[in-house]
Amino acid sequence: MRSALAVALLSLSVTAAEADRYAPYATREAVIGCWDVGAGATLTLARFGKHSANVTARFTRRPKGGPSTMKARTVWNAAAEAFEVPCRPRSQHGSTCLIQPVAGGLQVRVIAFDHQGQSKGVVESLVATRCRATP
Repeated sequence: MRSALAVALLSLSVTAAEADRYAPYATREAVIGCWDVGAGATLTLARFGKHSANVTARFTRRPKGGPSTMKARTVWNAAAEAFEVPCRPRSQHGSTCLIQPVAGGLQVRVIAFDHQGQSKGVVESLVATRCRATP
């Protein structure tokens, strides 16, 4: 009896933990498309599977060189209730962006890292708008 209860409790905790790994469907759907995220960068998010998205970041300005395009799969950060994506050109110590839909666009918070890989916190925050259609 105890082992059956332990298995039941374990399966409930795994289910709750797994639920936090995935973005809410409405959140994922709201970020799909092309976004102008400032600093000469655009993000294009496309559906991948049931819960994820692929992201392509394109950069017109590359102050430290590096690629003009970066591709990745989104990572859901349950604590921040946001996707983690690349949205700034490659830098010496690195950065990541947290994105989430808000009224009027896409909230973008740029997180930078120091030379020891420690977060310097939010160094830039903006509300991105959809990319303009090109004629």
